[in-house]
Formats: sequence, C-alpha cells, structure tokens
Amino acid sequence: MNKSPILSNILSAVKILLVFFALLVMSQDVLSVAYTGGIPDIAAALFPHNIYVILSFGALVYVYMNAPKPKLAIWESVLSFLFSGLLILGHSYEMIDSWDLAFGSVISFLLSVVTLFGLFFLMQSVLGWGKLLIGKVAGANISLPKVWKKHPFLVPWLIIFICWLPYVLVRFPAALEFDAYRQIMQALGILPFTAHSPPASSFIMGLWVKIGHGLFGSYEIGLFLFVLFQTAVCSAIFAYTTLTMRRLQVPEILQLLSVAIYAVATIYSNYISTIVKDVLFSCLTVLFIALLAEELFLPHSRKRCAALFAAALLMAIARNNGIYVLMLCAIVFAVYVLLTRKRRYAGILLALILAWGAHSLYKDALLPALGVAEGPFAEVMSIPFQQTARYVRDYPDDVTPAEAETIAAVIDYENLGSLYDPDLSDPVKGTFTGNKDALGPYLKTWLAHFLRHPDAYLQATINNIYGFFYPNTENFVFYNGLININEVQFQDCTALMPLRSILSYCVKLFESFPLTMPLSNTGFQMWIAIYLAAYALFGCRDKRYAFAVLPSLVGIAVCAASPTFFLNGVRYALPVIYANPLLLSLCFRKEE
Repeated sequence: MNKSPILSNILSAVKILLVFFALLVMSQDVLSVAYTGGIPDIAAALFPHNIYVILSFGALVYVYMNAPKPKLAIWESVLSFLFSGLLILGHSYEMIDSWDLAFGSVISFLLSVVTLFGLFFLMQSVLGWGKLLIGKVAGANISLPKVWKKHPFLVPWLIIFICWLPYVLVRFPAALEFDAYRQIMQALGILPFTAHSPPASSFIMGLWVKIGHGLFGSYEIGLFLFVLFQTAVCSAIFAYTTLTMRRLQVPEILQLLSVAIYAVATIYSNYISTIVKDVLFSCLTVLFIALLAEELFLPHSRKRCAALFAAALLMAIARNNGIYVLMLCAIVFAVYVLLTRKRRYAGILLALILAWGAHSLYKDALLPALGVAEGPFAEVMSIPFQQTARYVRDYPDDVTPAEAETIAAVIDYENLGSLYDPDLSDPVKGTFTGNKDALGPYLKTWLAHFLRHPDAYLQATINNIYGFFYPNTENFVFYNGLININEVQFQDCTALMPLRSILSYCVKLFESFPLTMPLSNTGFQMWIAIYLAAYALFGCRDKRYAFAVLPSLVGIAVCAASPTFFLNGVRYALPVIYANPLLLSLCFRKEE
C-alpha cells in the first residue's frame, strides 16, 4: 500500500531534521560538550548563532527533497547502521580514548542514539547515491583508445609506472621505513637474522643493496635499484588486473578508471615508491586475487593454476600473515569441493594445497637450515597484553596479589599504568619477559579479568584499531628519507629536500581534498571492502564472487588484530585497499 503524500512528507521532514541534528552534533563536537557540561551547554553548541547553519539546513532540505530514492536491500541498511555507529565510536575514541562520549552518561547516551538515527538516514542516502552514481558510470558507453586495446597490458603498465616515477626520483636514493632498515641490516649480516620480519622480504632488499654496492660501490644505488624494481613489479601487477578485467568483460570505463586510480591515488604511489615490507606482499595479494578470479570465472587453465600456485606461495612468504590468506582460501575451497563434489575447482584447490605445503617446507625446514631464528613470541600476544594493561589501569583494585604475580611473570606489571598507550601495543608487549612457562597461569588470570570487566578488554581493542574504520581519521604518512642507526650509514641526497617538501605537501593536499580524499583514506576504503564482502554474501547472485573476496576478509581481520593504526598502521590495510578497484569492477562484469 502506498503512503499518503502527507505522511510521506512528514517522514521526509523528520529524516531531514534528524540528519541535520546528527551533522551538527558531529561537526560541533556536541558529544564532548554533553560529556563535560549540562543541557544549556549542549543547546548552545547545537544551535550556534550562525547564518550559515540556516543556509546549510536549507541546502540539505532542497537536496533531500529533490534527490532520487534508490532502494536498498536489508543488508545495505544494516551496513548503514553499522557505519553510523562506527562514526560515533570513532569520534569518541578520537577525542578521549574511550567510548564514554557515547555511553558515559544518560544525556550522552540519548544524544548518541538520536545522532545514530540521523547518521543512519544520511548513510542510507549516501549509499543509495553511491550505487546510482557507480551504476551510471559503469553503464557509460566509453571505449578505450585503439593503442590500449592493441596492447592491453603494456599501455596501462607504462601509464602507471610513469605516474609513479616522480616519487621514486624525488626521493632518490630511497625513502626507507624503520622496519625495512632493520631488515636490510639483517641481510647485510649486521643484525641477527630473524623471522620477525619476513625473511624473504629481507633477503631481496639486501640482495639489491649488495648488487648496488658490488657493481657501483654504493649502498645508496642498491636502495634506488630496489625501489625501481619494486615500482616496476607492482605497476605490472596492477596493469595485469586491468587485463583480468578485460578478460572478464568488465566495462571499459571501469578499466580506465582503475588505471587512473592506480596512477594518481597517493596510497599507491607514495607507499610503492618506499622501501617497506608491506608493499610487495600487498601487490602479490592483488595478483593472487586476479588469478583466482580468472580461474573462477573463465574456463580452467593448467598454466593459470600453476601461476596461481606461484602467486600464492610468494604472497605467503612475502609477509608473515600471508599464510592466513592462503590457509583460509584452501580450507574454504576444500570444504566447498567436498560438499558439492564439483571438480571444476579441483585445480584451484590443488594449487592452494601445494602452495601451503611448500610454505611449510620453507618455514619449518629451509629457514632453520639457514640459521634464521624465530620472531619474538610477544607479537602473537599483542591483543591480550594490551587488554591486561587497560584492565590494570582502569580497575587496579580488582587485581588480587596472586593475579598481579602471574601478570608480573610475563610483563612489567609495576609500570603497566604508565606504559599503556591506548593507540599502540608496542610499549606493553615490549616488556615480555620471555617466560613462556608463565603464559598458562597468565591466561587464566586474563580470562578471569575478562569475565569481570569485558568492557576493559573491548575498549582496549577498539582503541588500538578504530582508525582503520573511522574515515575522519587522517592517515597521512610520507617517508622523507633514509635511516641511519647501525654501522652502515646511508648517504641521503640533500639537494632533493626542497622537492620532497613540495611532494609531501601535494600528497597531504590530495589526501585532504574532499573529492580525492576517499581514494587514499583508510577508513573509507575499509568501508568499501566491508560493503563488497557483504555484497558477496548477501547481494550477489553468483556465489563465485564470495571466493574472490576471501583475501580481503583476512586483511580486515589482520587490521582488527594489528598492534596500532596511528604509528604507520595504514600499511596493514594496503592489501585490502589495493584489491578494492579490482573487486569493485568485478561486480559489473558481463554475465556469461
């Protein structure tokens, strides 16, 4: 039954008021006012004496009343609600490292609930507009240039590489991240070689540095050669994704836009022109997804399955968490093949199992034989250690002497309050005593504390990772030069510093400008990945698409378990962000 025009207009007016109310609450930081002040303070913050507020409300009414009303599925409305909640939680943690702006008092809670509904209606509208816009773009009748069609791999490769090259040249000899510096020192034999960082990554970085020193007598030339190598390989991988799109009959306009995003968005050029262990892994993950998608949607090919095996193995050894992508995909495909008895995917399953086995040999046989020591055990305890630290800080009187003793046996209990950093787990996990025998009693205490105050554990985890899912968080990172700590002293090119400052400013401007910010914003890109995962499960009729998004699901989980977002944690999200253009384009491929 259709609603009467009067009722429809009343509902629209209520939605507009709620949306405007929510925007005022978030933009005027009214939640903080409610947390510290009273109702008069809230009213003053909500209704500033400002003519532009009235004009903004009028513009909102006009846009909303004249906007089309795209229909959303139930799962899309659920996502709208989720994203709205993430905005409120993210704002609260950004301001006070706690959810108390939303739940700290009755007034705060009621204000948050009303704001949540306003943001919900706003998210529904944004999501509807987004679907409408992408649908129109995908349906645009735009043809690629003839030279592109004649050379479907070479042309996008050259475009991407040329657009990334200025970043490489301006930061000559290289921009170097701290962990990568330590990896190179390990490969040169200056630091002990461990599996804390991926040994394969350390080896290849060190190999190029040695080549530069051997051929040209310069470690710096070696760094530069590695960056050129990395840039060439990664640009080739992204060019290959456009070839995958072509083979899967993705509209040509989306192929063109994908290349434009790869070439221009700073989340690609800025990181890929930097020596950081996450880059090659992230790009190899994208290659793995591209080959997997081809084998899913195209006729079976033995050569492609062999390439899938190689990509899966390289992805697994390029970074320590790559094995989780491989394991999940192998397990899901094994269960699917056993339940459906479809031999169609036997080639994929075989490739994944062989890659898993080869990785086991690499990790359990080759690395020990080469004398590569295991990485620090504290890495896997990052979440529980951080949760314990927050519990001790927030509920010190609830810790018994016996429990304090079990905690002190594994981490620095006496200084936990001062060591605890809500945004970073390194200070706490860095105090791990190495006493693995004490972990059993500690975990019993950890569980007992969780049952008493689960809020402390949940808040500790959210505080560490909220930046991954909160688009209002700035994630600008620009590596500006070299690092020198140990015996090998890299010589930077100081003459390029002025150009680097200009480039840094341009990157920051790109990542802040409203029209381009979403391309490099971690929170926004993670929302896209979450949407694509939900679409694969609930919205896509072709369930093969669900297999293609499995690596992104692992990437999201890795971010949720990461030690930090704010200390260069963006790099943990790169596999997810880099896969988004390909996975989004696959939603618009032509059905067979």
